Amino acid sequence: MSVPERVREFVRFKMLSVSAFCKSIDVSTSFVSSMSKSMSADKIQRISLHYPELNIGWLLTGEGEMVNTAISPVMPVSVSDVAHCRECDRKSGQIELLKETIKELYARIELMSAAGMERGQSSDLDRDHRKAG
Repeated sequence: MSVPERVREFVRFKMLSVSAFCKSIDVSTSFVSSMSKSMSADKIQRISLHYPELNIGWLLTGEGEMVNTAISPVMPVSVSDVAHCRECDRKSGQIELLKETIKELYARIELMSAAGMERGQSSDLDRDHRKAG
């Protein structure tokens, strides 16, 4: 297996796209596909800084394990990731409140329709439905 193939294997292991991997180490998206049998020292350094769990010896030679056993393969979390998660949580909470409001409104509509039907009156919704049909 060549160095580019091992890079692709690591990228799959991390569940990333090749372009996301390239972006994370600040290289062009064609970096992996244009890579020859080896890579420059600065690219190796970028990879090792962003992916400390990657065994660079394995990457370059294919010997040993892909992941360093001394370092757990936990992805680093940035402040922007945390802020994004908080924003998602806030929006999820808003969505749940809106769902509850919609349920309550449907229940009110059903009650109003039932009350109108008992009195022999059509609800506005029934009239609108008949006009549309």
